[in-house]
Amino acid sequence: MWLVSDRATNLKKIAVAVDVDRHEEAKNAFSAKIVERARWLAAMEQCDLHVIHAWDIQGESIIRKRVSRDRLRTLEAMYERL
Repeated sequence: MWLVSDRATNLKKIAVAVDVDRHEEAKNAFSAKIVERARWLAAMEQCDLHVIHAWDIQGESIIRKRVSRDRLRTLEAMYERL
């Protein structure tokens, strides 16, 4: 998806969202292509590039109900390092 304001005269920021998964080579290859093209465009336009990726802990909604916030933060930090 490509969104540009009709009032924009030049780009100041580019945000690209990717979906990476260490178990999905095809998905990662596609995400890498998207980031590479966004990097090229950001360099050409001399603007900032923001790469966005969201993830969650499997079963997080259940975990949230059963553990403290501190414990959840610890679990998130452990999951992030995987």
